[in-house]
Amino acid sequence: MRKVNLIIIFVFYLLEVLIISNLHSKIINEIAVKVGNSLITSIDVQNEIITNLIITNQEITQKNVNNNKNFATKSLIYKLIKKSEIDIRYVPTYKYNAGFVGKGSIGLWGVGFKHDILQWIPLVGDAFPMSLSLQAGHTSLNTDIEIKSQVVAQNL
Repeated sequence: MRKVNLIIIFVFYLLEVLIISNLHSKIINEIAVKVGNSLITSIDVQNEIITNLIITNQEITQKNVNNNKNFATKSLIYKLIKKSEIDIRYVPTYKYNAGFVGKGSIGLWGVGFKHDILQWIPLVGDAFPMSLSLQAGHTSLNTDIEIKSQVVAQNL
């Protein structure tokens, strides 16, 4: 009887952990703006805000997030209307020491531009649910490694 009670308690505990605990987590995604047939969601705005804060080296605080909401929303609207994007890639130079192999550094930066060309061809752009873009960009990956010399002694 004791074994049956323990199994029942375990089953109820397992149900509570698996079902009830998961009910508390949800993703809130609402439509923030509708531009033509395209939507800008609250998650799009959040991602744009965080991207802007990181690019401008600002701390991610509630005050900075609130200050950047209008800029992020306007930026997303502009991207949808003009169907153009400017890409910026940057990884600061990271110096490392690989122990007995040597030491070095790695860094990356780049820029790019993307523009939708189907908006200029009305019959094709409206007839097919697809996007065709031209993209140009430049990325520079800078690496440096200093290998320690290895001395091999040979006895002949």
